[in-house]
Amino acid sequence: MIRFRLPRHRVLLALVLLLAAPAAMAQDLRYSAQLQDGGRAANGRYDLRIDGYAGAGADDLAMTTYLFDDVAIVDGRVELELASLPTDADPQALWFGLSVRDADQVVDHVAVPGRQQIVTPTVIGQCWSSVGDTGSNPDTNFLGTIDDTDLVLRTANVQSLRIEPTIFSIPTPLVVTASVIGGSSANAAVNGVRGVSIGGGGSVPHASNPDGTFFGIAPNGNRAFSPYTTIAGGYANSAGTDGGIGTFASVGGGAGNHAGGGNSVVVGGIGNLAQGSTSTVGGGSFSCAGGDQSWAAGRRAKVRPGTAVGAAQCTANSGDSNGDEGSFVWADNTNADFVSNGGNRVLVRASGGVVMQAAIAAESVARAPRGYFNVVRGDSGTAQPASPSATVLASFENDSDAFISVVAPANVNRGLVFADPGSANRGGLVYTGVDNSLQFLANGSTRMTLRSDGRLHLPTLAAAGSTALCRNASNEISTCSSSLRYKDAIEPLALGLGTIEALRAVQYQWTADGMADIGFVAEEVAALDERLITRNAAGEVEGVKYDRISAVLAAAVQTLSAREQQQRSELDELKARLAKLESRLGDR
Repeated sequence: MIRFRLPRHRVLLALVLLLAAPAAMAQDLRYSAQLQDGGRAANGRYDLRIDGYAGAGADDLAMTTYLFDDVAIVDGRVELELASLPTDADPQALWFGLSVRDADQVVDHVAVPGRQQIVTPTVIGQCWSSVGDTGSNPDTNFLGTIDDTDLVLRTANVQSLRIEPTIFSIPTPLVVTASVIGGSSANAAVNGVRGVSIGGGGSVPHASNPDGTFFGIAPNGNRAFSPYTTIAGGYANSAGTDGGIGTFASVGGGAGNHAGGGNSVVVGGIGNLAQGSTSTVGGGSFSCAGGDQSWAAGRRAKVRPGTAVGAAQCTANSGDSNGDEGSFVWADNTNADFVSNGGNRVLVRASGGVVMQAAIAAESVARAPRGYFNVVRGDSGTAQPASPSATVLASFENDSDAFISVVAPANVNRGLVFADPGSANRGGLVYTGVDNSLQFLANGSTRMTLRSDGRLHLPTLAAAGSTALCRNASNEISTCSSSLRYKDAIEPLALGLGTIEALRAVQYQWTADGMADIGFVAEEVAALDERLITRNAAGEVEGVKYDRISAVLAAAVQTLSAREQQQRSELDELKARLAKLESRLGDR
């Protein structure tokens, strides 16, 4: 591949093959070449000059010159007759050089570097048969070129396959790789980049092209801008970036896709862009993976690019050099941009809800979502809704026990907290890792704490109430009840006035907070009757059943009342006897 620049700053490449004429016309030659302009087959009018030299060296003088003005070139194909060679010239010893200029220019022709020697036609018997050969040796029998020119295969006289070698002088000329460009003649490896693979596709941009515009993308060739890039097919796709920074980029197909970052990939779709280094667009339409190591797919999914890429190629950049790196963005069919907002994030837009489902028996169809986010471990047996509930954010379904486990290191808190966006007011449940208690939050404060030993702490109580609470035999909080239907073996209480008289009323201060109080000492009450106290799990005396003392007080009052009745009867009897004595004394 040979490069040179014209006055209009267009790059022309000439792939040249010189064939000797039949023996009867030994002094007449046909000059054939494939001319490229700007990486594509040349189309237009050019002035050509061919000089014949006695050798390949720069100091060899031209023996003859052929001028061809205003030559119409179509699809890059050049076919010229070179007649009237010098009578003393040996055609097999001539080297030919090509110079080119635009037909409407008055400047000198620009020489194409390098010269080509005449190739002797293959004699009959060494040609490849159109029905196949036998006994060929691939080391000596092959189709191709033996110099540094490209190999072109045509169909309908238009380029359909091009193989372009890349040669370096390190320190001697070495063919290091070749670019293979199939499909439309509009497909090209721009500026001769090496190691390019274009599998096919492409379409010539022309007003009469029947392909037309597809989703705003006009027909065009597939173009590779960086070394070792790949485009499998489709049209108007491109891989790599001018300057070579998009090496190893790949486009699988589709239309109007561009893999511009190094090692980036666009699987297919329409109008997608993988601009970050090692970024991927999985498909869809008008999506962009702008950050390094990012992934995007769906409709208008956007991972913000870095400042070096620029906003115009995707969406507003992230403000740093590598964009929203490591982010995964998937967007549903909603026709609106869904743009990343930071690096190393997973962002999903799914207006119909998200279902994460384990394999359930032989089911192959996803379960209908009960809310927006759904995790289905097993079939709960409940009827499936026609559509997700508008108020259910998350639903977790199983065919047996179902738990949401919140795991965190020891000595740290974990829980479920409810809050308004941006509000400090919150409520919920928090398990504290320091003392292993469960806190119930409301309005940003702890309103109840269940200790690890089962103690319940209520820092605030209501102002008043008419219903007393008790703990039943099952250690459940219940209303206090004394109905006959809950009792057996009812007998009169043996405790009474004597027990009350034995109680020692005391005043004291609580050790915990120094609050002054009055009451009884539980250990002293226990000595009178166990039924009047409580014990803890260790069997230690814990408290006094003050409400039970009311029964003892009632018995004591009843005892005092009985005594009073007896004393009243005795007093009435004494009054009657006294009245009789006074009557007798009056009769005397």
